[in-house]
Amino acid sequence: MSDFPVKGVLFDKDGTLIQFHSFWVPIAEELTDHLLSNMNVNEPTSGLKARLLESIGLGENGKVDSKGYLAGGTTADISGAYLKVLAAYGFGPEQTAGLHEWMTDEIYRLTQAHRDQLLPTADLATLLPRLKDKGLKLGIATADDHESTLFFLNKYGIAHYFDFIGTSDRYEKKPSPVMMNEFCALTGLHPSEVAVAGDTLTDMRFAQNSEAGLAIGVLSGTSEREELAPYAGLILPSVGDLIDEQDQLAWHAARQE
Repeated sequence: MSDFPVKGVLFDKDGTLIQFHSFWVPIAEELTDHLLSNMNVNEPTSGLKARLLESIGLGENGKVDSKGYLAGGTTADISGAYLKVLAAYGFGPEQTAGLHEWMTDEIYRLTQAHRDQLLPTADLATLLPRLKDKGLKLGIATADDHESTLFFLNKYGIAHYFDFIGTSDRYEKKPSPVMMNEFCALTGLHPSEVAVAGDTLTDMRFAQNSEAGLAIGVLSGTSEREELAPYAGLILPSVGDLIDEQDQLAWHAARQE
């Protein structure tokens, strides 16, 4: 664990601030259904839906691969994976033109339709002001798009707690350090003064590549403790454990153990 004082926290979103499985699994299913319907595919006989979902890391019974695109990829990653599968099934460029743009719009529409399943991993309305009261700068670095991210933040009235909102349609995607650099440029912090909180190995690599002071793995998303442990300086059940009932920050408590 870094000896530098933590002065900021850069959060992943899905699986870290948002409950992952109750939201993204049904969206991926519906997104794929709508795509196949638009393409007039007779799904029950094609097996194409399963192949598409498998290509982004969603298997049978809703099992999510923590290293797959659904867990940590961008809309461009997902559309690219789908394009490869569709090409293998004989769908040419004329049939799949504009897939990325359609998918971006459809995911936002489905985000609105599934708003009741868009649940936080912790009581963020209480947690975030407590962190701000500690003088911490807060930011988001997510693989999601800006519009969908704002929809979640505005739904819970918490957008104003964040000094920076980094999304993959506006910045180079993680694990590139670009979003860390932008966060630090805005807040005046050095990466060594920033803790990265996330639920995937991509988040841990992001912390490493950006020379963050601390990588915090959370178990509220798609990864198990064993996957995150080799790379995280601290592992917590969720971001709700960043500060305890005694108003002590998790990294301070860890140093005292």
